[in-house]
Amino acid sequence: MARWDLRQRLVMLVMLFTFALGMLAMLHGAPVSGASTMYTADFTALLITIGLLAMIFIGAYLFPKWIGADPLLMTMMNFLCSLGVLVQYSISRGSGLYHALWYAIGSILMVVVSLAVRRVKTLRRWWPHLAILAAMLLIAPLFNTVNGAHAHIPIQRVTDAVTGRSIITLSIQPSEGVKILLIILLADMLSGHSWRPDSVWAMGFAVMCVGLLIAEDDLGTCVLYAMTALLMFFAATGSFTLLFTGVAGGAGSAWLVYQNTGKFRTRVEQWLNPFMRVMDDKGGVGLKGYQIAESLMALAAGGVHGLGYGIRDTFRWVPEYSNDFVFSVVCSQFGAVFALAVLAVYVVILFRGMRIAQRARRRFHALLAIGVTALIGFQTFVIVGGVVNMFPLTGVTMPFISQGGSSMLSCMMLMGILNGVYACADQDEQDARAILGQYSAVRSTFIWTTREVGG
Repeated sequence: MARWDLRQRLVMLVMLFTFALGMLAMLHGAPVSGASTMYTADFTALLITIGLLAMIFIGAYLFPKWIGADPLLMTMMNFLCSLGVLVQYSISRGSGLYHALWYAIGSILMVVVSLAVRRVKTLRRWWPHLAILAAMLLIAPLFNTVNGAHAHIPIQRVTDAVTGRSIITLSIQPSEGVKILLIILLADMLSGHSWRPDSVWAMGFAVMCVGLLIAEDDLGTCVLYAMTALLMFFAATGSFTLLFTGVAGGAGSAWLVYQNTGKFRTRVEQWLNPFMRVMDDKGGVGLKGYQIAESLMALAAGGVHGLGYGIRDTFRWVPEYSNDFVFSVVCSQFGAVFALAVLAVYVVILFRGMRIAQRARRRFHALLAIGVTALIGFQTFVIVGGVVNMFPLTGVTMPFISQGGSSMLSCMMLMGILNGVYACADQDEQDARAILGQYSAVRSTFIWTTREVGG
């Protein structure tokens, strides 16, 4: 009873924080037409806040009953999603509305995926089809360039009235969906007792995905794929030789990419000397690592307690502050203490994911949970480390908070996989208790009958 009381307090704390932040967004409002100091209440923010409170309640209280989801995992996930919606809304009203829309759609997908995990036992007959689908999804972006990279497929374009240039307003990132296929296929291929024959197919599939991502210059996602696959191989085999070989191979591949890819070499140089002054293409003087430098200044301006929700003066010069550098926005507005609390929420999700993997009775489900947990952990670590200049910037998104429909939907589907494994583990434990209870009843009856006959 005490554990449930603690969870209730946690849910109420998350709902109270969301309500308070939503009220700040509503009261911040927008300037009245023709007035520079008068502001009006933003009732769109109020509607979003009510929707977020409803989603937190449904996720924490109803989903555990309907689909057997993990209440703690759902509470942590809904906190991050709500924070993402409100932070995006402080950046741009349109960005916040889109993030809320993807949050709602992702919740539906999460339920569908969770129910599917409970019913699917193996995908062995579908290996070739899913592998071909993954390859086609990764090859498609090679023929399109969005923001200087080959990682997206443009869906909608508009023409700038001033410059006449074509601007892409809507695109999808296939690698976000392929990483789910990667986890599912590797988990299924490595779940057999005689894993060695199937491990060759698994290794070939992982190498194919990594190679196509290198061809796309999507090095951040490539790192995530490689680290997740390596950890899943180690979890399935327990081979330190395979682990060290994979690490050595990854280091060698990174060196080759550094020597032959100007984009990666530039990012390493920006990481080493972000404040070095260099000449730009127009003859002006700028910082070598402009993105990192502006991000670090936004972090410093936020300090310990932050400047306040909705204050944009410190991070508006940070490029891609709604995507790659959204953690800088969080630190700038809320401060270092709150940012550490957000990272602690990610840590709780990781520990919960490993706990779910330990409770799983089936090898396939355990590897699914390990793969999902590893991917979310690596993605958070890589993007936060890049924002604080711990290592070169990779350009991946921060789970549940960064702008982007493809990223949001894939993260919600990953949570659906974890909740599905959790529900299966609960069902297996209940079945085991039922069988043990029947065995105990039969044993007691047998002993009693034997004594009566003997008497």
